[in-house]
Amino acid sequence: MEQTNTSILSRFPEYGFKSTSVYNKRAVGRKWLLALFVFLTIYCGFALSAGIVALVVYVFLGFSDREAENICGPASLILWLVVFVPLFLMLIITWYKKSISTSSFADYIQTKGKMRFFVKDGKFGLVKWNNFKIFIPAMYDKLMWVQENEVMKAYLNGEEFLIEIHNNKLR
Repeated sequence: MEQTNTSILSRFPEYGFKSTSVYNKRAVGRKWLLALFVFLTIYCGFALSAGIVALVVYVFLGFSDREAENICGPASLILWLVVFVPLFLMLIITWYKKSISTSSFADYIQTKGKMRFFVKDGKFGLVKWNNFKIFIPAMYDKLMWVQENEVMKAYLNGEEFLIEIHNNKLR
C-alpha cells in the first residue's frame, strides 16, 4: 500500500520528515544566488589578480606605467586562470552536489542528523546527508535507531530484526 503525504507525516511525527519538494524549492531559489555569486566571483577574481600583478610589476619590479600596462593584462589573466578558475570550479561542484534533487531518491527525508532516514514510495531507507550516499535503499516498512548512526531496528513484512548502517543483519 502506497502511503500518502499525510499518512507518512501523521504516522511518523517523531521522525521529523519533510517533503523533498521543500528542499527542491530551496535549490531552485539558490540558483539565483549562485548566478550572482558566479558574477561576483569572476569580477572580483579578475580584479584581484590584476591588482596583484600590477603591484608586483609596478612596485616590486620597478617597471614604468606603460610597461606595467603591457604586462598586467596577460599576466593577470594567467593568474586568474591558474588560481581563481580552479577555486571557482570547486565551489560550483560543491554547490551542485548539495543541490542535487532529493526527489530522485526520496519523497520525504528527516531534517536533522548526518545519517537521515528517508521514505520513498512508503518504504524507509538511510542516506548520508552531506554527500547523498545511500547506505540503505528504501526497502523497509520502518527503521529506527537502537544505537545512533550504528545499529537500527528494521521492520519488513511484519518481521523485526537488527541491522547496521551498511544493511547487514545482526541477528
